[in-house]
Amino acid sequence: MPDSQFTWIPLYKELAGKLLGWEDRQGELIALIEALRADDLTVTTMTDRDANDNPFLMTEIDPFTFFGMFNRGITNEGRIEILTRLKGFFSCVSDVPSDFAGLPLVNNMKSWFVGFSYRRKPDDVKRLWNVFRLAQGTDPIHDPEFAKAFDAAMEVFNVSSNLTMGLFWIRPEIFLNMEAKNRDYLKL
Repeated sequence: MPDSQFTWIPLYKELAGKLLGWEDRQGELIALIEALRADDLTVTTMTDRDANDNPFLMTEIDPFTFFGMFNRGITNEGRIEILTRLKGFFSCVSDVPSDFAGLPLVNNMKSWFVGFSYRRKPDDVKRLWNVFRLAQGTDPIHDPEFAKAFDAAMEVFNVSSNLTMGLFWIRPEIFLNMEAKNRDYLKL
């Protein structure tokens, strides 16, 4: 593997570790995304909707939706600019990636891992934070708590195989992205 490939992995793993302490600071994460938008960076919309389709700023965010903000169909230059800003914000030491080889992307129109507020259950966001936290444990594959958390997260509206994509973003040496191409290849 050439040194110029998979340069995204160190910063992604470091960002995942830094994000662990932000579950109770979700409003600040949303404000950060909105600040990036105000600086004309292409980030996921934070416009939530109620049952009457009235828009309002999202009030809670899961870590996979946060990662989805820069793992979607935007230019590599845009992704690098967002990651440069996140590196500074979170005081990361890893280099900003120079490539995104093997990185799966969510659909721009469906980059949230939760539904709009009227579709969310009270613990949906918490379920995603729980699986995110346990995925960063010593041996999540053999951790029965991780397996339970994964199953619970799979019940969240808007979660599908995209959860495996999110897990791959944060621990690519442990988790396999099971999006359509990989499922096809593995005949699953």
